[in-house]
Amino acid sequence: MSLSIRRTYVADEKEWDAIWENCGYATFYHSRHWAEVWRRYMPGKIFPEGVVVQFSDGKKALLPLSCHKIANGLMKRYLSSPARTYGGPISLDGLEADHRKLLYQYFLKHYPNIVLRINPFDSPYDIEALKPSMADETCVLELSRNFDEIVHTWTKGHRSAVTKAMKAGITIRLAHSADDWKRYYDIYLSSFRRWGDKATSKYHWEFFKILSDLNTPYVKLWLAEFERQCVAGAVIFYARNHAVYGYAAALEEFFSMRPVNLLLFEVIKDASSRKFSWFDFNPSGGHEGVMKFKQSFGSQKMSCPIVDKQSFVLKNMEKLYKQWLLRFAKADKSPGGK
Repeated sequence: MSLSIRRTYVADEKEWDAIWENCGYATFYHSRHWAEVWRRYMPGKIFPEGVVVQFSDGKKALLPLSCHKIANGLMKRYLSSPARTYGGPISLDGLEADHRKLLYQYFLKHYPNIVLRINPFDSPYDIEALKPSMADETCVLELSRNFDEIVHTWTKGHRSAVTKAMKAGITIRLAHSADDWKRYYDIYLSSFRRWGDKATSKYHWEFFKILSDLNTPYVKLWLAEFERQCVAGAVIFYARNHAVYGYAAALEEFFSMRPVNLLLFEVIKDASSRKFSWFDFNPSGGHEGVMKFKQSFGSQKMSCPIVDKQSFVLKNMEKLYKQWLLRFAKADKSPGGK
């Protein structure tokens, strides 16, 4: 009997959490936590809509989706997962090629408007079936080796920078209060002032407050301090086997002390000691210098292309909506505008 999809249904919180927590190739971005962050950050615009697909052989897969309402709900786009992070199916049942083929057919048929970044930690599959619209890569450290062996693959400059930071008096600790998150956000804002137009995205304080309020072991803020002053920080997201470098920032006046190098040393050391399989530096947003910095830690490149499908209707409606917003903005700035 040929394999088929028997039924699909909306995942409840308990099932979504159970599949995500126990899936070996899942990332934090597949979690309900991440979908919930975006529901709270963009209320009324993004909603978690995880879907369970059950096959005729009894196996199941979870599609961690969020629905993005555009133009006051006139249009909908599905995200797997929000902010163009890793998406795609996760499962506890050992999906094979036929299962994946059916899943992608389901994607193509039921979600004509979807944004999906391919999960590089999933088993190989036919990416061409989804016709990626943009190639991209991330840099990843495999943590199965001894930590000393991992550090040995770093450039001499990185190893020297770690020693320099220690001698300069830089210390690393985990955030433990709302004030710590606020101090980190001040550094984050200073980084954006430095990056200017080169910045690819910027989040408001509310976003980081939501992360801190999750109060979960899967989200940690690591801080670098000098004489009790916070000089750098990084938000790290965790899953069963995967740790990922989420959001990082540092004060320019302390660059010479190399706080970021020591911070990464301690974060990766911690992930290695806790038996994670991967430390992921995340894609670099097209910034070549950032990519080279990540590669100098001995990381390997892994492909994570983006699928950005838009139906003819959505593409044209969105274009018209943006034109209307532009005209409205111009009218509002005219002498008669309020």
